[in-house]
Amino acid sequence: MNTLQDLRYKLQKRVAKLESVGPDGLGNELIRFFDFFDSNPTLRACAASLGAGCPQLENQIDDALKKQQMIEGLTETESAAIGGIVLRRLAVPDNGRFSFTQYVSYTASIAKMLDRFREVFLSPFYEYLDEHIEDRNIVLGELVRFKHLAEWFRSKQLWEKWKSDPKSGERGLALSVYEFLYEQGIEFQIEPASASGEADMVSAQGSNPLVADVKIFDPDSGRGASYIKRGIYQVYHYLQDFHQPIGYLVVFKGTPKQLNLQLSGSSVCEIPSITLGDKTIFVLQVDIYPHEESASKRPVPDRETLSEEEVKFELRSDSSG
Repeated sequence: MNTLQDLRYKLQKRVAKLESVGPDGLGNELIRFFDFFDSNPTLRACAASLGAGCPQLENQIDDALKKQQMIEGLTETESAAIGGIVLRRLAVPDNGRFSFTQYVSYTASIAKMLDRFREVFLSPFYEYLDEHIEDRNIVLGELVRFKHLAEWFRSKQLWEKWKSDPKSGERGLALSVYEFLYEQGIEFQIEPASASGEADMVSAQGSNPLVADVKIFDPDSGRGASYIKRGIYQVYHYLQDFHQPIGYLVVFKGTPKQLNLQLSGSSVCEIPSITLGDKTIFVLQVDIYPHEESASKRPVPDRETLSEEEVKFELRSDSSG
């Protein structure tokens, strides 16, 4: 049994427990389920991408609860995203007996309400995971794997690639990202045209293009927090051009200084994200600087901060101007 097949089997077993547990035990079983779920980077990446594609659902669920209405998705993806949000909300200690009943229409039978809850929330979420867990287009998960590979094994090679030609080194680093994703089975074209210029990468996969960009963080060469902020804007505009909900910015850290991203959308995948309107952008940092000392022995580094408020304020200013 390969790794992904094993993961599907383990997921299936835990979902089977959720499908058979009684109303009294649902909350604790959900806690155990998400303890397993969050320990696996593939599942975390799949859920993070799912949620990022439907950023307004949290508010819509809250509105439905206030009106004592059920909320169901209009598409399979939306239904799965709603299911993931509701299930996770209930996976907390001391959540109250039969707390799931607030999400379904009232009937005199708690058992029937639980069946309806599973039908509306658990089944769509599980079916989405089951269908996408072996999908090689879970880009966020592959980018996390690239980060680990680059920092653990290829940092010297990537550092030298950049420093050997600082003017075009950023492009060389971008090609390293694309090469890795291509090796994982993600097909794309590298130089597409868009109304905003040229995104570094847009996949050639049917009607759902993958939009990504690559930047260097190195304040001493003029590529500080403001430069990264412009990279976020670029991805945002590319997403508008290609009518896509999710984009990615890969930031190579070529300096001992820290980039402190204060983004509220840090996900269960541990990659910060920011939502601008109906677009979500994940920002992945990859440290390739040749540190002379281990992390525990390094002095506290200088840092530059990029806050979500700053990004959104300037974007609003640009739009109103």
